[in-house]
Amino acid sequence: MKWITLLALLVSPLVNAITLDELQQRFAEQPVVRAHFEQIRTIKDMPQPLRSQGEMLIARDNGLLWDQKAPFPMTLLLDDKRMVQIVNGQSPQTITADTNPQMFQFNHLLRALFQADRKVLEENFRVDFKDLGEGRWSLVLTPVTTPLDKIFSTLDLKGAIYLESIRLNDKQGDTTDIALSRHQLTPARLTDAERQRFAAPYRPAPGAAVGRGMPDPAGRAAVAAARRAAEQQRARHAAETDARRDPSRSQRRIYAAPRPPAHLAGQPR
Repeated sequence: MKWITLLALLVSPLVNAITLDELQQRFAEQPVVRAHFEQIRTIKDMPQPLRSQGEMLIARDNGLLWDQKAPFPMTLLLDDKRMVQIVNGQSPQTITADTNPQMFQFNHLLRALFQADRKVLEENFRVDFKDLGEGRWSLVLTPVTTPLDKIFSTLDLKGAIYLESIRLNDKQGDTTDIALSRHQLTPARLTDAERQRFAAPYRPAPGAAVGRGMPDPAGRAAVAAARRAAEQQRARHAAETDARRDPSRSQRRIYAAPRPPAHLAGQPR
């Protein structure tokens, strides 16, 4: 009996160890995964992070559906042929591999992240997979292809049965943390409503320039806007500080400072 117990102790770590191939197989056995997401984008020099939340769906044979609910509605759909974004009920914006190859390739990698597609990951990243024990794992991806290596330092993924968290560390020192919870595997097929969303013939609005005003799932436009707001707020703060020291100097500085956009004008100083 002692020998059986000892043998079990020696063998069990090997049996329970997880490899990247096994993780890919595990995810492949999940044809449809639905989950809630919470995203926190921490921007250097910004006092408060940007937060969003909603629902996501990854279907092995169809693609990725990212349904943001707050702070404003935004839908992102990715499949093998197109990337479509709808913001706040506005006209859809569509990108294909023909209209914008780099943006399409970048967002196409999102599906590989959610599916642990080893072939795609190893073509674009240096892969560091670790078994953390008790069924948990981590995957650190370091970009080796352009433009990914110009944008991100690393992409860190963690999970167990499901992918539970993603952290995007970019070259500017900003981070984006995505937490996934409330995973559902049933129904194992798309509902009629979900199937219709993937099948919808999304097209750019009449007269729209395809590839401009591009879908921005990484939120880079929002980050740029937030940085501009922070710069303007710092300029106003500097002007107020000068006012207390030298009123005549501060007046010159206030007039020279850029004014915030209309939608930011109501922000507290």
